[in-house]
Amino acid sequence: MSVKEIEDAMEGTPLLDVLKSVAKSKAKKFKDIDIADGAAYITDEMCENLLKMVGSWSNEIEQAFKILRGQEINPKTGKPYTVSDSRATKAYNKIITTVIGA
Repeated sequence: MSVKEIEDAMEGTPLLDVLKSVAKSKAKKFKDIDIADGAAYITDEMCENLLKMVGSWSNEIEQAFKILRGQEINPKTGKPYTVSDSRATKAYNKIITTVIGA
C-alpha cells in the first residue's frame, strides 16, 4: 500500500494522527542525512550480518564485536572494556580493516 492509500483508508481515525506523529518523530533524526552519508549509518548487527554474508566472519572478529558491545570484561577493572582501552582500540581496528579490507 502507498502512503496515500493508507491515509485514505484511515481517514478520520485517531490512529492516523498517532501514526503520523510517530513517523515524524522517527524521521527527524534522519533529516540531515544526504546521499554521501549512506555508508556511515549501519548498525553493528547489520555490519555483523554483512561480514557473515561475505565470509569474513571469524572467531577473532566475533571476539572484537563482543569487546566493542561491552560483552567482554576487562580483567584489570572487572568492568566491560571502554573506548580508551587498548584492547577495544585493537578490536575496532580489526573490524574496520575487515570491513574495508585494507
